[in-house]
Amino acid sequence: MTAHGPRKRSARRFPAASVWTAILVAGVLVTVSCSSGGSKVEPSAAPSHSPAPSPSSTASLDSGVLRIDPKTLEPETVMPLEVPNDGAIAAGLGGVWVTSGRELIQLDPKSGRQVGTVDLEESGGSVAAGHALVWVIEGSAISGALHPTLIGVGPSTREVSVRTPDQDRGLMGLVAGEEGLWATNTAEGAVVEFDSLSGKVRRTLQVDSWQSEQNIAAGFGAIWVVDRTNGVISGISETTHKVGRFDLKAAVFGVAAGEGAIWVTDDVDGVLEKLPLDGSKPKTIALEPGAGPVAIGEGAVWVGSSEGDTLWRVDQDTLRVKTILLDGRPLDISVGEGAVWVLYQ
Repeated sequence: MTAHGPRKRSARRFPAASVWTAILVAGVLVTVSCSSGGSKVEPSAAPSHSPAPSPSSTASLDSGVLRIDPKTLEPETVMPLEVPNDGAIAAGLGGVWVTSGRELIQLDPKSGRQVGTVDLEESGGSVAAGHALVWVIEGSAISGALHPTLIGVGPSTREVSVRTPDQDRGLMGLVAGEEGLWATNTAEGAVVEFDSLSGKVRRTLQVDSWQSEQNIAAGFGAIWVVDRTNGVISGISETTHKVGRFDLKAAVFGVAAGEGAIWVTDDVDGVLEKLPLDGSKPKTIALEPGAGPVAIGEGAVWVGSSEGDTLWRVDQDTLRVKTILLDGRPLDISVGEGAVWVLYQ
């Protein structure tokens, strides 16, 4: 593990912890101003919030799926695979699920071997396991698909049991909420909720996000969406559907929810921010520039570098950081089925 000295970073606004707590305990999310309250870091020049160049869906040849033992932290390549930039991974429902071009691939979590494939009509994007089905955005925004759909696949039959009508282009991130499925649409500046039984659109809310499949997370009865361009995180109550927008003054890349906090990565300053829900002050964990995709589980927060072959394990209690070197750049991370799974290029 490499020690990092203090970094000069921009002054950023955090929602006061009491605001987070009130929102979630009451089950009502309202629009709030975060111009006061919360801790602030030493000010410096504000970072650029311009999004990274839009990726193409061209596949990388030196890529695949890594399995990491959460105890030994030893990475193991379980499947070499051509990984396009719209590829994604999710562990759950007894399998590990990977989108690669027009295929949804199922891996056995114990052996790491491929046990099945589902053919897709368009290039697959984000994937989520929840509500007894594996959900895939068929026709990713990165691939330029004009009429994406959301499909639900049976984990044992590998048959498509739910398919939505054509959606507006731009479906990007996907997450399973407490009842429905939620997807960001970056082109429309919207978040769409789908019924988990019929696939029908329940509602569409105007919430901005940025062009990354890591721009959405679910937890604490809410959906959390990050907009890197404007440095904003939005929370959507799953019960009231009210939206709260919080200006973090940061180049927010990815978001995860769990263990009593919202966790946000900032790839410009190279940090992980912990936004607690218990009334305590936000905390900043120094990593390196490029801190990008993030997932939580197995007693830690796992952050991948969007610029190099590095994965960081951040202990959820002590916040101590351990560095794990990978065979390539981590594109997506999922924690489940007893391991940490990394889709890398």
